[in-house]
Amino acid sequence: GRAGLPLADGGFPPYRGVLPQVPPVGRIGAERKNLLEALKRALVVAAPQNHPVRLQAGGGEVRVQALDEAWAPVSEEVLPGEGDGEVTVNGRFLKEALEEVEGEEADLALYPGPRAPLVEVRNGRFYALIAGLLPPQNTGGQG
Repeated sequence: GRAGLPLADGGFPPYRGVLPQVPPVGRIGAERKNLLEALKRALVVAAPQNHPVRLQAGGGEVRVQALDEAWAPVSEEVLPGEGDGEVTVNGRFLKEALEEVEGEEADLALYPGPRAPLVEVRNGRFYALIAGLLPPQNTGGQG
C-alpha cells in the first residue's frame, strides 16, 4: 500500500534563535565511558518526570548527581575530569547524545540560553544541543 502525508504550510521554524551566539561560559570534560556509566546509574534513582541530573566540574573532577522532584540530590558520583561549570539536564537526553559520540572523551560546552542553559555535545560528525532544566518553581509552600 501507499501512505500519504499532508505537508504543513509555512516555513521551517526559526531554529537559529536557540543556537548559541556567544562563547561558552563553562566546560565539562570526562572520559565518555565513565560519564555514560555514571549517567546510567543516576537515571535509576533520578525523578522519573524529567530525569534531572546535575553535572558539576571543577578541581580536576566531575560530580554527577541524580536529583529528586524537589531537586535534592539522591545520589552522587565523582569522576576524574576537567573543566569548570555546572548544569542540570534531562539525564536521558544527555545519555542518548553521549551514546552517539565517537571517541574516548566527552566534551560538553555550557552556554547561557534564552530561557534555560544549553549544553552542546559535539564530536566528529555528531552535534547535539540540549536545553538545561530550570529548578521547579515554589508553589506557595514554605521554603
